[in-house]
Amino acid sequence: MIISFEIQNYKSIKENLTISFEAQSIRQRVNESTFSLDSNPTDKSFLKAISFYGANASGKSNIIKAISIMRDVIINSGSYQIDHEIDVEPYVLSTQTKNQPSRFELTFVINDSIYRYGFIINSQKVIEEWLYLVLKTTEKPYFVRYESGIEISNNFNEGFGRDKYVKPNSLFLSTLANLNANISTQIVGYFNLMNVITGTNYSAFTNFTAKHIENTELRGFILEIFKKGGLSEITGARVISENLNNSSLNFLSDEIKSIVKRTIRKQIKIITKHEVFDSSGSKIEDIEFDLNKESLGTQKIFALAGIIAFALKNGLPIVIDELDARLHPLLLLYIVKLFSTAESNPHGSQLIFASHNTNLLSTGLLRRDQAYLISKTNQGTEAKTIHDLNIRSDASFEKDYLQGEYGAIPNINLGQIPIFDQFGK
Repeated sequence: MIISFEIQNYKSIKENLTISFEAQSIRQRVNESTFSLDSNPTDKSFLKAISFYGANASGKSNIIKAISIMRDVIINSGSYQIDHEIDVEPYVLSTQTKNQPSRFELTFVINDSIYRYGFIINSQKVIEEWLYLVLKTTEKPYFVRYESGIEISNNFNEGFGRDKYVKPNSLFLSTLANLNANISTQIVGYFNLMNVITGTNYSAFTNFTAKHIENTELRGFILEIFKKGGLSEITGARVISENLNNSSLNFLSDEIKSIVKRTIRKQIKIITKHEVFDSSGSKIEDIEFDLNKESLGTQKIFALAGIIAFALKNGLPIVIDELDARLHPLLLLYIVKLFSTAESNPHGSQLIFASHNTNLLSTGLLRRDQAYLISKTNQGTEAKTIHDLNIRSDASFEKDYLQGEYGAIPNINLGQIPIFDQFGK
């Protein structure tokens, strides 16, 4: 479970930006949209879903990319070669920050323990890194890394004697996980199970759905998502591997086509199963389709269904950019509701998503502390919830947002549609 995430000096984000899952004192949907940590007595509760709204280029996707890059560095940096460059980009629109490193920090829960972990990096090396165990009223340091060395606490035996293995561009945590250190392996494993889905990579999760649709543990979850999501005609799927053929590569030149066939050789296809009925409504047979011939919306929900079911079943966080793209508004509402109700999300799975669909703001499904408004100023991307703006609980959130009451919308003058009078025909 994620408690908070902090980013500083990354892409469009200049100043420290915090995304918090801590629920505010709002009476709305307390039992459905929030949960508490039973094993860590506290008066705090936490949100099951958080949304990002804002104009294009406001920085919504950069927040999600920051989560993705943090995850990638944690999972992979232990195996980086010494000359590997870290894929991180500072805020370049200020002389104060363009040559400075980027900072990432996440506070999260694994197996009833709360950790605060973060690092400061540039493209060449890790400058600082820290891991703390968070207690009720204080924190216990496990290790703190500086450019000059790593201070390892007596509470963190798995780190002793192993700092000599860490490379300048690798995280100490990732290095320890590669050495099978217990706590570090658990943390890296947690990040490995945190899936980040963007507007361009969601199709990569298609195989996951296809492979798990016959899994007895996930099949029911996936088919229920299909059913409620308007894809009830899909009753199964399978993955096949076949030789590449010229017809599938016709858009390539002969030279490139030859290279692809030599290096890839096989292609993966997803085949969906549908039922065929007679005039009386009785099933008579099954028929199969290539998923690529289904609608783009069907392809997207197929890709998302498996990983959503996996997250809900195992109480894992999932991050999705442009969640509303290619999806009907009611299907978007259904997906968010899966995470925002106790019945479908009993294990505390969390959804972080970006959307332009403002209808969600008027459904009552999202609380005021669940809707972050993302805007960009001359100081970079900023994030505030509707609750932060002290908006009344009975306000018309969608209408007021679109009218610019909360900011975080594009600067468009709808009263000046004709442009040819000004610039000539």
